[in-house]
Amino acid sequence: MTRICQIIAAALGLALAGGCGEDIARVEADGSLTAARLDSLMALPTGVYLEARTTVRAAPESVWTTFSDFNRWRAWDPGVLRTQTTEGDALEWGLHFTQTYAVRSVEVTLRSVVVRFIPGREVVWKGAVFGLNTLHAVSFQGTGDGQTEVLSRERMAGPLVFLFRDRLRAEGQRAAQRSLDGLRAFCEAHYVAPLPPAAPSAPDSSQNPL
Repeated sequence: MTRICQIIAAALGLALAGGCGEDIARVEADGSLTAARLDSLMALPTGVYLEARTTVRAAPESVWTTFSDFNRWRAWDPGVLRTQTTEGDALEWGLHFTQTYAVRSVEVTLRSVVVRFIPGREVVWKGAVFGLNTLHAVSFQGTGDGQTEVLSRERMAGPLVFLFRDRLRAEGQRAAQRSLDGLRAFCEAHYVAPLPPAAPSAPDSSQNPL
C-alpha cells in the first residue's frame, strides 16, 4: 500500500510540475505578459522559485547599458561560457538567443526568447532545456542616490524539477547570485560618474571701468 501511495504521489507531483511548465511555455513575445501576469507566474505553488538582488554603485543608465548588450554577458557572468544570437547584439522584444552555462562539469545550453521588455527597467525571457521550462525576469531601479538596485527572479518548472528540486534550487540560487555579483563588480569597475555642473564664474571686476 505504501508503494502505491508513493507512486501516486510521484505521478501527482510530475503532473503539477508539468502544468506549471505549460503555463510558462504558453507565454508569448507579443506584449501580452503584463506585470500582474508575470507576478502570478513567479508565485505559482509548483516548481522552483529563485530570487537574488544586489545594489550597484553606478547609475541605472550605466547598469542597463552593460546588461542590455547581449554580447557582453560573458564579460561579467562567470557562469556563461558562450552566447549566440542571429538577430543582433541588443536585447529586444522577441529576441531568440542561446546561452551555454557551466554547471559543475557539465555544459548546459538554454534556448530562450525575450517575452517582456521595458528599456531601462526590466527584461524577461523564457527558456527550455531537457524538459525544464524557465521564466527569468531582471529589473533595475534607481535608489535616488546614484546607485541601482537589480532584482533577479526565476521560476523553473517541469518534471525535472520534481525529480531534482533541491539540487536545482541550490545550484540555481548560487548561479543567480554569482551572476548579479559579477554584474555589480563589472559595472562598478567601468563606471565613470558624470561630472557635476560647473559653477558659474564670477565676473572679472578688473575689466570693469571705475
